[in-house]
Amino acid sequence: MQTVFNPDRPKDSAGRAGAFPKGTTVFFGGTTVFFCLTLISLMAVFFTLAEGIRVLALNRSCDRITENSTNAVFSRFVDCLWTDYGILGVDLTCAGQDTSGQMLADYGLSYAQQSGNPGKDIGVTYLRLNADSCQIRSYGLLTDQGGTPFLRMAAETALEDIPEELLQKKTEEIQEGQEISDSSESIDQLLDNGDQALKNVKKQEEKKQQEAKAAANTAANTAGINASAHSGAVIEAGGAGEELTPQEKARREAETKKWEGVSNPIPMVREWKSKDILELLLPQDCQVSEKTLGVEDLVSKRHLNQGNKTAAGLSPVDRILCQQYAKSHLGWFMEPLESGSLAYGSEYLIAGKNSDRENLKATALRILAMREGQNLISIMKDEEKKNLARSFASVLSAFSGEALELPIELAILAAWAFVESVLDLRALFAGEKVPIVKSKEEWKSSLENLGKSMAKEEKSNGSDHGLNYEAYLGILFLTLTTEKMGLRSLDLIEADIRTRQGYESIRMDRLVYSADLEWEYHASPVFLSFVPNISGGGDLYDYKRQKSFSYLKE
Repeated sequence: MQTVFNPDRPKDSAGRAGAFPKGTTVFFGGTTVFFCLTLISLMAVFFTLAEGIRVLALNRSCDRITENSTNAVFSRFVDCLWTDYGILGVDLTCAGQDTSGQMLADYGLSYAQQSGNPGKDIGVTYLRLNADSCQIRSYGLLTDQGGTPFLRMAAETALEDIPEELLQKKTEEIQEGQEISDSSESIDQLLDNGDQALKNVKKQEEKKQQEAKAAANTAANTAGINASAHSGAVIEAGGAGEELTPQEKARREAETKKWEGVSNPIPMVREWKSKDILELLLPQDCQVSEKTLGVEDLVSKRHLNQGNKTAAGLSPVDRILCQQYAKSHLGWFMEPLESGSLAYGSEYLIAGKNSDRENLKATALRILAMREGQNLISIMKDEEKKNLARSFASVLSAFSGEALELPIELAILAAWAFVESVLDLRALFAGEKVPIVKSKEEWKSSLENLGKSMAKEEKSNGSDHGLNYEAYLGILFLTLTTEKMGLRSLDLIEADIRTRQGYESIRMDRLVYSADLEWEYHASPVFLSFVPNISGGGDLYDYKRQKSFSYLKE
């Protein structure tokens, strides 16, 4: 006996349906309409739930892909800019010429397309998220706001390399010297006034002699007195008939004898100030860098591309850190940079000249002017030095009175302050400290020997307090505008990087430090195609994401 479930009916040789063999038990089965509808409903619920889970996954996938794609865009920073200078920036043009940012956006879109639907060609993913577009809505460049983003990044780099105690010490030193003023113009004016007074003295003496000679000739004609003897008597008496008491005459003779053989410092100092300051400051064996910087197409000179984002400004501590960054990455006189476009980058930021020698010279003159002011303050507080200058001025003015003696006295004090300042700078360039305002004991030069004081081997005595050359650079840094500090730094960095193979056309005003990106995605249903009365085709899901990125710490 044979049992068969839902068999096919046997057929005869003609293909007609026949009877089942005898002894065969046949069972015929089927489903009801209710069962079918129930099954369809359960499958619809299952596929709808599956599609709902997929929608949740699509949302999370949009966030993940946007994050990864944005990071991929900003991972294309200029490597040598980071390794050599600690600065991060992405080339907006992708080494091309299009400054709209489209090339960079296209790279981000390509990455997102690969990440969103990696197996689209072989059909192995159920997410099937398609990236439609990537647009850069706003961006900031390293050169924006006078290079403020670059300077903030430089400050962050320097902060990683400087201990907190050292930063505090340097901050205190610079704050201590902030009140130092530039007195070069006042010193020069005092010297000019003194020189003019000396010329007036000479004219006055010539006039007196002419008057005395005329008086002597008149007296000789009327009284028969020898003209030359009479003239000598008048001049000895003080000129033009002036009568002197024996005490005054003795005083003047003593003053004149005291300053015999002492050179007039006013023309001497005016001659020194006309010379190359480095010849006065540096020893013969000191080698000054002769590097020069090409002046064409400098960041600080050309018209720059502009971003449309704004970075926060610099804090006072940031400015101090920028000085430390310049010293370590751009070089300075005490530690020249061998590989850079200039060896004294810090001095370039201060002076902006196109050669190391000219930058060092300009920086030295700025510091000299500050030292002149402080030494003039010191000398004005010293009554002994003022009395010496007054005594010498009376002799140089031929005792012509206060109207001529006072400007000569002040010029002598200015000349003396200049010589002392030169000695100070020699000490600074030797790595020593110099007190801001000197005491009587710390003063090096003497009025009687100013010429000898300018000998090459002479310099101020080192001190355990005061400021060194580095601190004076810091003071000068505080006088710089953000634009000069930032763009001049980028001058040097760009010029150096352009010497590298593959970076010959790099431009700092095309390097992005921050951007706001917008992404658009779409996806089609997958599981809804199994659900009756719901179309599984078309792009039912559209997504938009925005992502901001910045190398700066906000």
